[in-house]
Amino acid sequence: MHVDLAPHLHSDECNELIKQLKDCHVTHDVAKFWGACNDIERLMTRCLRREV
Repeated sequence: MHVDLAPHLHSDECNELIKQLKDCHVTHDVAKFWGACNDIERLMTRCLRREV
């Protein structure tokens, strides 16, 4: 589970990664369960951790 992903809480860099992950989940609605979006999610998680 991630922190609140509301745009006003994060940097532009993290917001872009959040958007990419949400888009990936829409585009790969089934493949996401097999890791289609994992790379973007890792990048987003690292970005969110740097903000703490």
